[in-house]
Amino acid sequence: MFLIIIVMQVLFSTIRLFFIGYIVRLLFRNNNYGRFILILTVFYFAFLTVTNITTVSFILDLIASILSLLLYIYVYDRDKVFKPKRLKGMNTQFRTKYADQVFFKILTMITWFFAISLYFIVGYDDVLIFVILVANIISFIIIFRVKDEKVFLLVGKTDKQLYEYEVPKKVFKYSPAEFFKSDDYIIDYVAVMYENRIITHIYMLPVDQLQSSLFSNATNIDIPYEFLTNLKKYQFVSISFKEKTPRLKRLK
Repeated sequence: MFLIIIVMQVLFSTIRLFFIGYIVRLLFRNNNYGRFILILTVFYFAFLTVTNITTVSFILDLIASILSLLLYIYVYDRDKVFKPKRLKGMNTQFRTKYADQVFFKILTMITWFFAISLYFIVGYDDVLIFVILVANIISFIIIFRVKDEKVFLLVGKTDKQLYEYEVPKKVFKYSPAEFFKSDDYIIDYVAVMYENRIITHIYMLPVDQLQSSLFSNATNIDIPYEFLTNLKKYQFVSISFKEKTPRLKRLK
């Protein structure tokens, strides 16, 4: 029984720390920030363990912090770590808002299962339960406030045209191969834009004189912002708005 409690505590601490990196990632819309926070927790608990080597709780927290970092890397960075490096411009797939919502529900259920179980077994502090509840609420607001998701494809080198695609419901990942039915061109994923509770994934195809039949499943729309025409291949930027003023942050 004692061993089971220890294992449950480590797993719960792992999920709790992962939640910290998860929320940081949501707040700053950047995988690197969440990973950096979890790396700091590993160093923090390593320092506490070295300076208090006789305290078992610090050793368990150190193990949990390492596991949470590995979990985070597996969930958000496994393509970089576990797969060969891709050529420039080839990493064009994105995780949909539906995938984030499903993952949030699973993570929440696992967290509360361990929290409630340990609360009744070992009497966890009410403050910790409150912190988890607040973290859940913050994550819920950030994830479920998104009401729509779509794709922009910016086509052309001199005379640029913009095509809009709707992201299908209940798909976990989406890529150009699923909305652009041609293997003759390489499409670059160059930006993600957050505006009015809508996420727009922006792709670029800098080729002129393409057949209109290639865009039969898309809607040709006016380019809403001039800065979109200045996006570049082999770069990736995050676009948000503050008082209708665009703010571009280069992520790659």
